Amino acid sequence: MMLKSLFGDLQTDTGLGARLDASRALVLAPKAWQAVRHDPGEINAVQRLRDADVQWVRGSPAQAMRAHLATVERRDDVRMIALLDRNQRCAPGLVLAVADATGQPLERLSLIDQASQQVLAVLERTVVPRRADTTLKLYHVSVPTVAGPRAADDDREQTPLALMEVSDMVVVFVQGGEDAALDDTLAQLSLAVHSLAWRCPTLLFLAATKSTEDHDALVANIHRVDWPDDVGVSVLPLPPGSDHGLGSMAAIWRTLLDSWDHHDMALTAPADVAESEAIESARAMGQALRQLMGTPGLAACAVADAHTGNLLVGESHTSNDDLALVAAALAPLVVAQQSAALALHPDTPMEEAVLTAGAHVFVVRPLRRAPARFLFARLHRAMSNLTLVRLKVAEAQRQLD
Repeated sequence: MMLKSLFGDLQTDTGLGARLDASRALVLAPKAWQAVRHDPGEINAVQRLRDADVQWVRGSPAQAMRAHLATVERRDDVRMIALLDRNQRCAPGLVLAVADATGQPLERLSLIDQASQQVLAVLERTVVPRRADTTLKLYHVSVPTVAGPRAADDDREQTPLALMEVSDMVVVFVQGGEDAALDDTLAQLSLAVHSLAWRCPTLLFLAATKSTEDHDALVANIHRVDWPDDVGVSVLPLPPGSDHGLGSMAAIWRTLLDSWDHHDMALTAPADVAESEAIESARAMGQALRQLMGTPGLAACAVADAHTGNLLVGESHTSNDDLALVAAALAPLVVAQQSAALALHPDTPMEEAVLTAGAHVFVVRPLRRAPARFLFARLHRAMSNLTLVRLKVAEAQRQLD
C-alpha cells in the first residue's frame, strides 16, 4: 500500500485528452505562476491540484520508496521522467505547467515521519498522454531542509535518488557559477549511477549559464565525471529567462521533450520497420509543431488528414482548444481547394489557403509528400503578423516534407 496513491494509474480525461496531443505548448495564468513561486498554499484556488495524500513513514523514506517501486509493474507503453532541481528554480513550475497544459491532474504526496511528524519529502506527478507514442509520467521530489537532530535512519536526501534509479530518464537542473553545489550534485549522482540499484539509461543536464564560456566550463566539469558506459549523459543550455517567467516553461518542456524523443528512439527497438517509421514520423511532426508554436500570436497548430478529417497531432496554448473539431471542419475546404487548383492549373498543386473567421485566421498548407495530410495554424487576428505566420507555416511544412 506504500505510496499507492501517487504511483497508481491516474484517471485520464477521455474527452479532450484523447483528442489532442498532450505535449502541446504551455501557458499558465500569471496568478497561478505566482502561487507556485511564492505561496504553494494558494495553488488549490487557481489550478487543478489534488493535494492528494499524506503517507506516514517509519524509518528510512528512501528505503520505503525503493520497497514500493520494487512492487510496481512496469508497462512498455509508459515511461518515467524524474526531475532533480536542488534549488527548486524550475522543476516545480514545470510539473505544474505541464499538468495545466495537458488537462491532467497534478498529484502531490507528502511523506511524513510518524515519530517526529516532520515532512521528509514531497512528491509531485503528472501524466502526459501522447498520441501514437508512449505515455510519459513526470515526477519531481523535493526534500525540505530540516534543522535540529535527526534519526539515524533519516536519509531523506536519498529519496529523489530512489525514484531516479528506476526512471527512464533523469533531468537535472544545474546553475553555472555555483561550483560547490554542482560538485556536490555530481558526486551524489556519480555514487548513485555506479550502484547496483541504478537502472536509468539517460541523464540530461539542463544548464543555466550567463555566457558561452561558463556553459563550456560547466559541460567540461560534468563530463569529467567517470560515468558508466551504459548511461548516456548530455548537457543542454536552459532557454533564456528560464527562472523568470511563464513562457520559459514552454521552452523548457520543448527542450526536454525533444531530447527525450532523441534518446528514446536510440534506445527503443520497435517490433518492425513500419512501427519504427510511424513512431519517428509522429515525433517529427510533434517537434515541428512545437517549434512553430514559438511564433508570436499563434494560438494553435496541427496536422490532420484531409480525407477523413482526423487530427493526427496538435499543439495549443490552451487546454480547451478543440483541434479535432477544427481539423474536421477544415478537411472539406482543403479537398475543395485542391480540386479547384488542379482544375485551374493541372501541373500546379495547391500551396496555401487562408481563411478568416471573426477574430481568428487559419493558414492551411497541404504536405507535398503526403497531399492527403495538411498543416494548419490558427492565429489571433489582432495580435499577430499574418505575413510572419505564413512564412513560419511554410517553413514547418518544408520541415515536415
